[in-house]
Amino acid sequence: MSTINLGLSDGRIKVYVNKELYGDDRVIYINPGDINIFERAKIAEEKIKKIQIDAQEEINAFNAQKNADPTIMISVISRIDTEIRKAVDYIFDYNASKAVFGETNALADVNGKPYIEVFLSAILPVIKEHITSYGKSAKKRVDAVEAYIK
Repeated sequence: MSTINLGLSDGRIKVYVNKELYGDDRVIYINPGDINIFERAKIAEEKIKKIQIDAQEEINAFNAQKNADPTIMISVISRIDTEIRKAVDYIFDYNASKAVFGETNALADVNGKPYIEVFLSAILPVIKEHITSYGKSAKKRVDAVEAYIK
């Protein structure tokens, strides 16, 4: 049995995550033609905020306990990391969180902010820019086609 690979381009663009540090190993892809990414990003961002609020409540409750077992907190933070990674994967519609975070926890401190917040602050404007640009070029193509139809 033979295999055929059509090799179709879906128009995705590469976005490197800390290329200076990781080279070509950490790449995520954005499809500027996928306007649903805005809605997915909005939903995921709200979910991530809720996860962070719930996490803070769990951490506060843990810290209020005397002689609490630290392995419980490690387990909680690991679970939260998994939930955040799922939300990031939802935005991009594939397993992008591995390229974003590697093995680092999504809540890791980056200059006083959780890694997830630093990432979202950096990537959301990039998504908006590329989708806006794509929309403008798509409109030009539609306008050109309409000129021939008329």
